[in-house]
Amino acid sequence: MVLVNHKVHIILMDGGSFVNILSRDVMPQMGIDPLRMNLVKTPLIRIERLGVLVRGALKLSVVISIYPRCITLQQPFMMIDMALAYNIII
Repeated sequence: MVLVNHKVHIILMDGGSFVNILSRDVMPQMGIDPLRMNLVKTPLIRIERLGVLVRGALKLSVVISIYPRCITLQQPFMMIDMALAYNIII
């Protein structure tokens, strides 16, 4: 998957998830300015059975490629201040 012109590895595709999540370590590595995020005050529930505060939200360009086709979408992502085993949860 390509997210904001960066190839992203270690992705969890969760069909039961209602939000797309970025870990706190991904944004600086991709050069995404934290000032682009919109403030969000809603905690996410069920991540490690705890309520996790969302640091912010923003829409990012996502390219999903399956040969011979690819799809480009603008998707909202929530950035959480927590290290995850995955870079992105979709």
